Amino acid sequence: RILLWCWLIIGILFLSAAKAKLASYCLPLFPPIALLVADLRDRGLNGELHPTAWTFQRYLAATLTLLAPLAGPLIWILAISQGFAPYSTFGLAVGLIVTIISAAAIRHLVHHDWERIFTGGILSIATLSIGTILVFLPLVAEQHSGRILAAYLNEHFSPDGELILFRERIGSVLFYLKPEIRHKLTTSQMQTNTIRKFIETFSAKEHQLVVIPEREVPLILHYVEFSHLPYESHDRYRIYRGTGFVPLHVRRIPPAQVGIMAN
Repeated sequence: RILLWCWLIIGILFLSAAKAKLASYCLPLFPPIALLVADLRDRGLNGELHPTAWTFQRYLAATLTLLAPLAGPLIWILAISQGFAPYSTFGLAVGLIVTIISAAAIRHLVHHDWERIFTGGILSIATLSIGTILVFLPLVAEQHSGRILAAYLNEHFSPDGELILFRERIGSVLFYLKPEIRHKLTTSQMQTNTIRKFIETFSAKEHQLVVIPEREVPLILHYVEFSHLPYESHDRYRIYRGTGFVPLHVRRIPPAQVGIMAN
């Protein structure tokens, strides 16, 4: 037990010191957490826990057992709503497995068979966790990683310039930037933009680098005419340099859509 706690604490400290991404914590820390949970289950069933702790553990197990069948559908809804349609099969598969396990656990809940309830709950959480770690997170990270864009910026971007990312996650890009570039960037130099802010900042500034995902180009062209400007295509992005900018023709944004664009 002491060894598992040392593994967990040292792992958290090491990954935090290394500034690892959150997803990197999952795989190395999953084994000690799983074993500690199993140990807690055995201690509760053997009467080694304080009565208050045992009562809390039972209520928690019952709550998780009742909520577990919702995990799969929630993942499926999230995958569809966020545009991760290829991963919806993953959500359905995990949801089906978790629902079957949880249905059996709910049946045991009626008979207060805590040993089987805990076993079903642990299996449900383990199925969801392992599926997420080994399937879902790698697929999402591969498609939405900032590594390729950061590699381009490491080679072409001057820390003295201004970097504008339009509707792109800053954290993923920052993670892969060289330390000398990442440490010199300020909030004003590196920012994501709504349509309105984009119109205000997309101007002919020297050393300005504007990165636009290809998926957002049709939306921006509906309000800002910049199709005549030179750009570089890199991975799934268009990259514009400030030295090539010219005055832009900006179409008026309908008031009804201002609130939508701000999201």
